[in-house]
Amino acid sequence: MGARPFTDTLVKLRYGALHDELTDAMNELVNKCSAASKGGKLTLTIALKPGKGGQMEITDDLKVSTPKEEKGSTIMFATPEGNLQREDPRQKSLEGIRSVEQEAREIRTLSSATPAQAAGWSPFPPGREPKHNLSHKRKHMEDLKTALNAGAALAEPSEVHGVPFVVVPEGYESHTFERLLPAPTRHTGRATFNDAASFIRYVGEYSGAATARLYYQVTPSPAFVAVLNHRTAGSPSWGDHRAVYNAPLSPEWKTWTASDGKRMKQEEFALFIEQNLPDVIMPTAAEFLELAQNFQATKAVNFASGTRLGNGQNQLVYEETIQARAGERGQLEIPETFTLGIPVFEGDAAYSLIARLRYRIQDGKLVLWYDLDRPHKIIDDAVKQLRVAIEAETGLVGFNGTPA
Repeated sequence: MGARPFTDTLVKLRYGALHDELTDAMNELVNKCSAASKGGKLTLTIALKPGKGGQMEITDDLKVSTPKEEKGSTIMFATPEGNLQREDPRQKSLEGIRSVEQEAREIRTLSSATPAQAAGWSPFPPGREPKHNLSHKRKHMEDLKTALNAGAALAEPSEVHGVPFVVVPEGYESHTFERLLPAPTRHTGRATFNDAASFIRYVGEYSGAATARLYYQVTPSPAFVAVLNHRTAGSPSWGDHRAVYNAPLSPEWKTWTASDGKRMKQEEFALFIEQNLPDVIMPTAAEFLELAQNFQATKAVNFASGTRLGNGQNQLVYEETIQARAGERGQLEIPETFTLGIPVFEGDAAYSLIARLRYRIQDGKLVLWYDLDRPHKIIDDAVKQLRVAIEAETGLVGFNGTPA
């Protein structure tokens, strides 16, 4: 009779109870090792004690060593009252934040009329041009030049079709002495303002005039121009008295749009998050700071794969590369989107702006960036709100375009 398989004996120990315990212990160990991405151990010890009558007393000892789950830390912010909270006191709340509906809108543009070209004129009345031969014409021109040079200092303005002019021979200049008058004969100049309130106050002083016009543009950069002596259909004007407001973008808007789509290494992206944390309104400041610290902590690992989870987050699987923990695996979850609360213009109200977090695994290294969701719609609405405010305060109607 040959040796029986060990499993035949195993299923009979303690009337099969040991076999059931081994099955349950193995299932539990597999689940915990998979969840923790770490190893475990199952040890079965069988002891034999012979009796005097040929019998054999068998005892067993089953031990299971499951991987220890790492307990995460919690980040909270201290308040002046000595309390702890998840929200950063500097972090903006959703209350009072503007949002823009992403529906299609009709865009209308008005083009400026082309200015009329000045017509040429003749110094002689029609039909009375001199009729001389070539030599007489040359002689006439020489005499005319001599006379002009001699009387240049005594020249007086003349008019042709209502347009005043002075004939200035070569080597001479014409000058105006308006500066000697008690006041200029009309308003001219270009005033540039750094905030909307100053622009509105200045334009408001002239907005009652029928010739005042307001222009605005969104691209290439937002700007407002008020032409305070604009021409009208029945009254031409020089259009050389203007007020300009270039609507400076806020530092927060310039920071986030400048890095839109810029690919960064883990450490660089973590530093960017920490520096601009107050601009994030969702998730909480504590959660986003924990994300930045996780990027810092996993900068020396090799990333293997990424999976999108059902809760809208992305799960990244990585493997430790440092000698003390070589071969150990871990998981890192990152949100698919986060929401900013930032103003478009300096001193303006904040807008909610969604950013989509992107990543790529290249040669085991993680590359991260974000894509802002339709920021041009936010710009459009911010310019619209500013235009409506300027129109309401000045009584002018804005034209989308640039003045001639």
